[in-house]
Amino acid sequence: VNVGRMVKGEEALLPCTPHGCLKMLELAGIPIEGKKAVVVKAMKTLTKATIAAKVSIKGKKITVTKINPGVFKNCKKLKKVVFKSASVPTIGKKAFTGIYKKAVFDVPNKSKKKYKKKLNKKTGFKKTMKIK
Repeated sequence: VNVGRMVKGEEALLPCTPHGCLKMLELAGIPIEGKKAVVVKAMKTLTKATIAAKVSIKGKKITVTKINPGVFKNCKKLKKVVFKSASVPTIGKKAFTGIYKKAVFDVPNKSKKKYKKKLNKKTGFKKTMKIK
């Protein structure tokens, strides 16, 4: 919950790892505006995941460019994945292995072909899953 609030720029007790990383970058004088973000890990109880084109942290926009290998692995309740970006992020091996066997991937229409190429057996996508 607190990481979500931090990303939205809302007041909350900040989780020490993300906050610490941001603080280190700030102290080192490294701007985060325009940088790239990677989806690293997901909770196993997740039922829907929305992967934004950009995330905002402390008012700074960061582009999501990659989904790490195994991020959603064994999130058995994950039934819907929504991609907001027209540019397809890199999707790591087994990123979606073990999710709900009839999961639906909602992607932007103009990038549907590109997503179909990226979402494959290597990423954990199964024939029983759908791309909308």
